[in-house]
Amino acid sequence: MTKLRILRLRIVLTTILVTAVMGMIQFALPAEDAYRAVRAAVRERPADQSIVVVAVDDRTLNTLGQEKTRRDQDAQVVETLLAAGAKRVFFDFAFSNRTTKQADERFLNTLVKHRDRVFIGGAPAIDNDGRKHLELLPHSYFRDKVSIVSLHGEAAPFSLSTRFPTHSVLGDRSQRSMCAELANFKGAGGMFRPDFAINYRTIPTISYVSVLSSEAPDSVVRGKDVIIAPTNLDNNDYHQLPMGEFAPGVFFHVLAAETLKAGFPIDLGWLLPFVIACFVLALLSLRSRNIWRPACFSLTAIFLFPFLLDSTVYSVDIVPAVSCLGIGWFRLHRLYRKVHHDGTSLLHIDALKQNDSIYDSDVIALKIRNFSTIAAEASSRDIRFLLDAVIRRLSTTEKDAAFAFERDTLVWLRPKLPGPTLEAHAFGLHSLFRAGLAFRGSATVDMNVNIGIDDNHDLDTRQRIEMALQCAEDAARGGRILVVSEPVELEDREWRLQLLSKLDEAMQNNSVEIRYQPKINLADRGIIGVEALLRWTHPERGYVDPEQVVALAEAHNRIDDLTLYTLETALRDCRKFIDVDRDFTIAINISPVSLQNEPIFSRIKVLLTQYDMNPQNLILEITESKPISRQLIDQVLLGIQKLGVQVSLDDFGTGSSSLEYLRHLPSSEIKIDRSFIMDLEYSQEDRSIVKHAIEMASDLGRRVVAEGVETEGAAKLLCEMGCLAAQGYLFSAAVPATEIGKMMAGKKFAA
Repeated sequence: MTKLRILRLRIVLTTILVTAVMGMIQFALPAEDAYRAVRAAVRERPADQSIVVVAVDDRTLNTLGQEKTRRDQDAQVVETLLAAGAKRVFFDFAFSNRTTKQADERFLNTLVKHRDRVFIGGAPAIDNDGRKHLELLPHSYFRDKVSIVSLHGEAAPFSLSTRFPTHSVLGDRSQRSMCAELANFKGAGGMFRPDFAINYRTIPTISYVSVLSSEAPDSVVRGKDVIIAPTNLDNNDYHQLPMGEFAPGVFFHVLAAETLKAGFPIDLGWLLPFVIACFVLALLSLRSRNIWRPACFSLTAIFLFPFLLDSTVYSVDIVPAVSCLGIGWFRLHRLYRKVHHDGTSLLHIDALKQNDSIYDSDVIALKIRNFSTIAAEASSRDIRFLLDAVIRRLSTTEKDAAFAFERDTLVWLRPKLPGPTLEAHAFGLHSLFRAGLAFRGSATVDMNVNIGIDDNHDLDTRQRIEMALQCAEDAARGGRILVVSEPVELEDREWRLQLLSKLDEAMQNNSVEIRYQPKINLADRGIIGVEALLRWTHPERGYVDPEQVVALAEAHNRIDDLTLYTLETALRDCRKFIDVDRDFTIAINISPVSLQNEPIFSRIKVLLTQYDMNPQNLILEITESKPISRQLIDQVLLGIQKLGVQVSLDDFGTGSSSLEYLRHLPSSEIKIDRSFIMDLEYSQEDRSIVKHAIEMASDLGRRVVAEGVETEGAAKLLCEMGCLAAQGYLFSAAVPATEIGKMMAGKKFAA
């Protein structure tokens, strides 16, 4: 099992454990009740009008001039309601005390007379969250002669929900609750939540005093159950509805009764949705691609599921399930973003290096040699589409492979193959890209690929991946389709790393030498400037090719250090020449990699100030063979030009975009590559190319410098073509700065 899979499994298991505990201790109950309240608000509907509330309201008490109704008045109201056709009458009172003998006797006679149609309330002893209430029963004078119903209800935390029982123990007997009696509920029942989608304001309500004075029309109560209850503002039987409004307790009983009429609500609890969420989370953890869409779909389905159940008697709790899936998805997504490139299924190379099960696998690296050229003019979306197309093509043979990507190279593992078969397979992979890939709609792009393979199965994962990457790089540089790692290449790679360490040490000790090749005016053969060139002799290995040093610095993020070292040394060595010739220029090479690094230009400004040098005396030579995007031209090179530093297009003619670069690059100079100069005297083609290049550059206001001039004949031809400056062994190799001073003092190069 890979480390990545272990991380995913750990995320899944810890998320399930934590959210399961949340479900068991009902930690998320307030959130659950809040979501029920939201659903109820969405489904709001009117009451069914089968239950009427006779409200002992402020109007009643003010009219009667009493703090509460008398028992004889209650008896009269009952008689009036039943005579008007009411089915049954319920009192939301307990009548727990005695009043006057005459009033109590009249009320008792009415209760006995209509025993099966009149009910009074009671409440059991409760201890709810530390709030204790003693048992509340009708006075013994009434208790055994009347029908009693329970008025018990329980509020959830934050009053976001309420629960009612269908039965309660009052005294020594089990009594049906008022809502169960109103709904004629006959089952075993239990605790349930009323449906707050019923708008309590639509429950028919008339004033107690209207019934007492026979002002209320009989049609209001005919054929309906009636509840007589206190609703005056001084009454303490007010409770909070889920959406924050307060209402008299009687309306809660009506909502509960109407809920029971539709059937006893069955709460399926949190476990079923939670198990489903755990299963979905486990499936998501197995996916290698981005899980955002399936996670959103699953979360939406879980959120909508209770809406579907709300039209039935069933309900579920979903917050533990949503928490499990949401938290798990978030953690998996963070892991995904950490190990994958944004918007693709491609792993970061470091994530692939975490794989600890590659002893039976070969490591393959496929370098897209022209990727930077393609990407220079493409959007991020286009690049993702291109990489997806590459993966689809590779997947025809590399089934189930997990591809990683770094800069311009894809790396993956595949089951081990014998040597000859592995090489044949690699050539087959290369042949997949002989045909162009669809890119930007109907357009196609040709892919130039090179392959590196590591089959040293005894090495650790990190070494093997680095070896495959290096082999692909070596294949690209050597113009080969395939390079397979060998032990000697591993030794060479270790040597390159040692070389990097020595290079750092040499720059710190100023032991990397900078030499200067003169730039000559072809008309009078005087020195007009120099190009600073790196020269390094390793104490053990000897002379190291400058191209190898630059490539090593670019690959290991040292190129800025090397560029600044060269620049500072050149300014220190050559500043005195500018005092002799104000137009003297110092040219240094700068890698396109450094062009993307803003801090290096801040450092260049500091050095120019430090050495009191006019920016016009500095030329940055940019290699044309490496692609430079229009964005880089607009944002960086134009900034260099505004600073006053000159830009030279080096190795002109060797890249694939010479004319395009000449048109857009803000350069003051172009340097014709030595490959066109060496055979200038003998090759008509080279003469034609050089002549046209000089004419084009001159028309665009660019100076022209010819590199690699080694013969007098080539120098004369260049002068005749209009080239004003040159450098090469005909005049001088790269020499120390002291030699440049001597040349400037007394020597001109003879024609």
